[in-house]
Amino acid sequence: MKFLESFMFKRISLWVFLLSFIAFVLISLILIWSMYYIYNAPYPHGIKTRFGNKVNTVAKFTDDGLRLINSFTTTIEPRKIKFKKFYGINDYNKDFKDEGFILYSSIDKDANPITVLFDIEKRKKVFVWKWPIKDIFDNSTIGKKVTKCCFRGQHPIIMENGDLISNSSQGPLVRINKNSELVWLVDRQTHHSISLDHNGNIVVPVVSQSPPDKNINPTREDGYIVVDPSTGKVIFEENLRDILEINSYFGLLYGIGAPEQDLIHLNDVETILENDDFVKKGDLVFSLRNLSTVFLYRPTSKKIIWLKNGPWLKQHDVDYIGDGNFSIFDNGVVDDTYFSEIKENQPTHRYENNKNSIKNYDMKDDTVTEIFSLTEKNEIFTPTQGLHRILRNKDVFIEESDMAILHRVSKDQKLIWSYVHNISSEFIGSQHWSRYYYRDELNFDFIKE
Repeated sequence: MKFLESFMFKRISLWVFLLSFIAFVLISLILIWSMYYIYNAPYPHGIKTRFGNKVNTVAKFTDDGLRLINSFTTTIEPRKIKFKKFYGINDYNKDFKDEGFILYSSIDKDANPITVLFDIEKRKKVFVWKWPIKDIFDNSTIGKKVTKCCFRGQHPIIMENGDLISNSSQGPLVRINKNSELVWLVDRQTHHSISLDHNGNIVVPVVSQSPPDKNINPTREDGYIVVDPSTGKVIFEENLRDILEINSYFGLLYGIGAPEQDLIHLNDVETILENDDFVKKGDLVFSLRNLSTVFLYRPTSKKIIWLKNGPWLKQHDVDYIGDGNFSIFDNGVVDDTYFSEIKENQPTHRYENNKNSIKNYDMKDDTVTEIFSLTEKNEIFTPTQGLHRILRNKDVFIEESDMAILHRVSKDQKLIWSYVHNISSEFIGSQHWSRYYYRDELNFDFIKE
């Protein structure tokens, strides 16, 4: 009893008390924060119970607090990767002359988000834009994604006068001029791909502003918006769930188990620019990652022309390459959230096919063929992202996003070159949906000026 009494009333230093109190608060916040993310995890890991709802309510407040603490304490830069294999461009075919350009977003040596236009033949940076983070932040209410740390400059596109349009992936759509000054900002949660439609407008995925279903908390509604590139005005918006329901794809949406937060996960929408025997100008092609689904949609009639669920898995980036053919970047990954994360406990066949490839879908006869075996032939593998462009000579430009490496692969599946954005002798900067441009696709007058 005396021991307990002496222990309870023992004097302690103020610094010990303060340190213990801070540790208690931090541990409590982290525990609640962890519960929040477990609660909101995709089925079957979520704990959507009455208790979980209480945790969720409290944790929404702690989440912002932890982000603030993290911004002051973290020394980890999430957008750089240790890499020492080569510097800049690594040529595998010394005789090949590539006259193209790469437009990519990364960071500079001070971790500022930048976008670079790189001349492949001359091995030099032609132009660099620096994103005005403070101005973007001051004009946006979507603050969590608009920070120096997290602004990506995703899938930038060059306008005729040298302006850039990009987003932060889950942040506002932004236009800056060649002097890196803010022109306009669409304060919506835009993400992933950015493309021009047949009228010269911008088409970009967006998280729709529809009211959430209280029985699915939280819910995410994917859609797309069409934006006037001159003014930044949203001139049209459409919801993906509505498109699928109107076309009677209820089984795809609701026949796959319990609802999850990010059911659709739209990661690409691109416009058909010319009429031919198979598609019409203004048609849209969509990639729905979490449904492993690609489809062609005709907005004028509100009809889905065709829809294909697999054989690709968690795919990114679908392009129309003509004559009824579509190329698809197939990530080919089985998501660990569906199974035990201890792979030794799973059958071998479940994971042995985790390989990136480029698939071709021919709508004429509804066939799928593999045209590039990226992982098998060249050890290119990016599980959660990825981008490609079939080039004019049938080579393919690849962004191995998770590894932050760009590649050109020949039509006979041999590496021609690989490129990394070095920020030091030890680190490279991340890549966020780059573009390959031919010289005749660019106007260089803004650089001369």
